[in-house]
Amino acid sequence: MKRLLTAALIALCSTQVFSVSFTFNKAYIGVGTTYALETNSISIGTPLTATSYTFTSLNPADQTFSGNNVAGTLTYTLNGVLQTIDAVITRPIKSGNTYQGLYMVVVNPAGSNTTTGTAYFLVLPGFEAVFSNNTSIGSSSDPVAAVLNAVVLQQSVDSDGDGVSDVIESSNGTNPNDGCSYNPANVTLTRSSAWNALDCDGDGVTNGTELSDGTNPLDGCSYLNGSVTLARSTAWNALDCDSDGVPNGTEITDGTDPRNPDTDGDGVPDGTEKTDGTNPLDGCSYLAASVTLTQTAAWNALDCDGDGVTNATEIVDGTDPRDGCDFVTASITLARSAAWNALDCDGDGVTNGTEIANGTDPFDGCSYTLASVTLSRSAVWNALDCDNDGVTNGTEITDGTDPRNPDSDGDGVTDGTEK
Repeated sequence: MKRLLTAALIALCSTQVFSVSFTFNKAYIGVGTTYALETNSISIGTPLTATSYTFTSLNPADQTFSGNNVAGTLTYTLNGVLQTIDAVITRPIKSGNTYQGLYMVVVNPAGSNTTTGTAYFLVLPGFEAVFSNNTSIGSSSDPVAAVLNAVVLQQSVDSDGDGVSDVIESSNGTNPNDGCSYNPANVTLTRSSAWNALDCDGDGVTNGTELSDGTNPLDGCSYLNGSVTLARSTAWNALDCDSDGVPNGTEITDGTDPRNPDTDGDGVPDGTEKTDGTNPLDGCSYLAASVTLTQTAAWNALDCDGDGVTNATEIVDGTDPRDGCDFVTASITLARSAAWNALDCDGDGVTNGTEIANGTDPFDGCSYTLASVTLSRSAVWNALDCDNDGVTNGTEITDGTDPRNPDSDGDGVTDGTEK
């Protein structure tokens, strides 16, 4: 049995870069006295409020623990600060034939047997609930190295391949047979190929790829789009990663981004666009009253109304980025769109594009080439009196007179006076 244990430990440690170590979840500092290198008992108060306990052999070449007094380094995190303590484990603590903890004394310098008088009681995984606070615990004179090596061997068993040993999972309350049930802080072993092929968070990216990408295999909203190779899970589809009111699965169907609350960047959340009946994939389709987010740089660079002025500039100018007839001429930096050219901003019946080509003013209803009129005149244009003869344009068209000539028949009497 001893040879089998040694062979297993050597096989386990032969691929490790660092010296042999083991992890645990609970520890106490001895109270009430100055502690020697070895002691028959240790008095404890309340456990440390620390995490990530690890004891590592002092010798980097060690692949197994040896000797009755095992020198090493205890590390743990307390209040966010990593603590490092030079110490020697000298005695196991057991109940019957079951080892439940270890007596460790702090030394200075490292590797010596010169104690500082401070001792720790290290609780082995699985026995966290056994010991009461404010009590005295007896120690055993059994060889301590064998106990440590048994712990190391036990911590090499990882049934689900998630990198956390079964014994640590059991003490943490996670499932040692479920590769997606574990505490990442307790990963000390190499993950298995089967675990790497899993997709614990259902985001369509395998665990192994998430580790390579630097994303979180337990967070369905943490992944790289280019790494998705699997079908998403039902649970993932039900998530709302960007909190825009639209579940991930619906966003995939809609073509929107499940991790961007405003896919088209127009300042309106995707969910609101669905409610409003606007298009969450079209930055120019939105209700101004629904804008609650900052519009994106891409949206700012758009020219929604095609008037040659970017959206961002229109916002600064105080004009409407979706009204092609509302802009500051000095702010034009882009080519006008075909849609803008087809508009008739001044309502004179001539398209903007034709007015530009003719050299007339697309914003002056009285500046146009008659032969270029192809559209119905607007109500606003009809209400104008281009020739100031007292007769509106619309009435002049009805009368057959010229809305831009105050005396259509040339008799020296204005059309309005003649009426």
